[in-house]
Amino acid sequence: SAVEADLAQLRLVFSIHKRMDPAIDTSEIAAEIGARLREELDYQLEARHMRLYGAIFRDDAVIRVPEVVPELSTDRLLTMTWLTGRGVGDYKDHPEEERNVIAHAMFRAWWYPFSHFGVIHGDPHLGNYTVHLDGDGRAAGLNLLDYGCIRTFAPPFVGGVVDLYRGLLTEDRARVVHAYETWGFSGLSNELIDILNIWARFIYGP
Repeated sequence: SAVEADLAQLRLVFSIHKRMDPAIDTSEIAAEIGARLREELDYQLEARHMRLYGAIFRDDAVIRVPEVVPELSTDRLLTMTWLTGRGVGDYKDHPEEERNVIAHAMFRAWWYPFSHFGVIHGDPHLGNYTVHLDGDGRAAGLNLLDYGCIRTFAPPFVGGVVDLYRGLLTEDRARVVHAYETWGFSGLSNELIDILNIWARFIYGP
């Protein structure tokens, strides 16, 4: 299949890269990408993800989630209810207040399910969102449309993400180290901690 051909190419690229720099093990990266690509083709799984996000945001006025239409869905076709909205790119020149509404909604769609339920939407490109409007035609929130790439994390991993954020925010080095150790780092030197913190501040910066 086309997916298997793509995976074969990815494995080749990673094997070449590993030969160039044997200090970097890319096998887990290749396995992760392969797993996510295969999940994209599992419409039953995507339907379950959609129902999960529907439950998470059931009473949320900002994030809207379509519903699965089971009588029109099969293993090879996923049908969902229609959500009216406009493309995110249409708002580039709109007032800052509206753009802030959209930015807040994007952050909520990503962060809230992760921090509260350990699930994350792994494909946050603009084609997976549309903007729903209020009664005056202004941006009111987001329609979240695609659920083919959802990743689940264990609570300790999520706790590490929160601890690292809080530790960097308050300059609590012990909490920062605890976060890295939660993720499996061991024998952390001060130099390595400082290097990891450069990466972490870049990720958390926005």
